[in-house]
This record gives sequence, C-alpha cells and structure tokens, in this order.
Amino acid sequence: MAKVKIVLNSQTMRSILNSSAVRAELRAEARPMLAEAQRRAPVDTGAYKASLQIVDATTDRAVVRVVATDRKAMLIESRMGVLSRAARGKALFRRREKARERARDRAHDRKVARQENEAEW
Repeated sequence: MAKVKIVLNSQTMRSILNSSAVRAELRAEARPMLAEAQRRAPVDTGAYKASLQIVDATTDRAVVRVVATDRKAMLIESRMGVLSRAARGKALFRRREKARERARDRAHDRKVARQENEAEW
C-alpha cells in the first residue's frame, strides 16, 4: 500500500491564522474571561478594574490577551490572581458546557431509541 504524505502550504496556513475571522473568534473567546476578571477585580479605587482589557497582538499568528494596565496590576495579580482565576473559571465553564452538551446528546439518543422501539411494535 502506498504511503500518503500530507504537506501543508505554510503561506496559506499563515494567512488563515492571521485572518480577521480567527482574530474575531479569539476575541469572542476572551470576552467571558474579561467579564470574569472584572467580576473578581478588587474595587478600591476602581483603577485596576477599569484597566482590564482585551489586547490584540501578532506573533506568527493572531493572538488575543486579557491584560490589566494599571500600575498596581502585578501586585494585585501576585496577591489575588485575578486573571489566572478568571482563566481557570473560563476553562471550568467550557468543561461544564461540554458536559451539558453530552447529556443533551445522550437524552436525545435515548428518545430516538425509544421512538424506534415503539415504531417496531
């Protein structure tokens, strides 16, 4: 049997990874994390919370980051871990959504199987 060799077109992949559609999708994924970070942010003067934002960057591909630009951001992050906790919260949210989706799929499969059983009788 002949071996199949797949060669990616680097130029095309680079253009896809830097496209505005990919960047928009990344920004959409970052919004819940930003909202969670704003929810967790300490509100002493409100400067830290106001400094939280989504920033676009480019390496060899589109990059989107949630950052805090307040001068005390490093201190607050080291003591409270606002951004890291927000990132973990986002991951937990995704896991819960996947579990709900799987449960819906199983319920649907059971319903279809029940209907097929009833149709056979």
